[in-house]
Amino acid sequence: MGISVSIARQMKQAAVAVGELVLTAGGIRIGSDDIRAVMGQHGRVYICTGHGTGDDRVLKACRHALANLRRATKGRAPTKVVLGITGPSDLLLQEVNRAVSVVEATLAPASEVTFGVAIDHKRHDRITIILFAGGLSL
Repeated sequence: MGISVSIARQMKQAAVAVGELVLTAGGIRIGSDDIRAVMGQHGRVYICTGHGTGDDRVLKACRHALANLRRATKGRAPTKVVLGITGPSDLLLQEVNRAVSVVEATLAPASEVTFGVAIDHKRHDRITIILFAGGLSL
């Protein structure tokens, strides 16, 4: 009995997301232990992405990723999140801080957020936000 194409696609996206977070060079690294900490929670782990370009690119990417997370979790708030931010060489610390603030403001007050930043010189203006979320509260 094989797995469905949809599940296989999701597994591939998860593997690519983990690889991007752990292996891409950046100013603030996310380690495999950070990913394992989320995956070690009881219950499901959700991986949601968002992309943004132009003015407010970080805000656009955050909103998109958080909307995907809300849709996937059916409104339940995760208590442990790893936030990965990948952007071009002109990514500002101010933008990183804004992304972390937006994600933290959306989660439950006791939630833990770990974040990392990767710089991809091939990107021109595109920001990608990846959220690994686990430990859903009711």
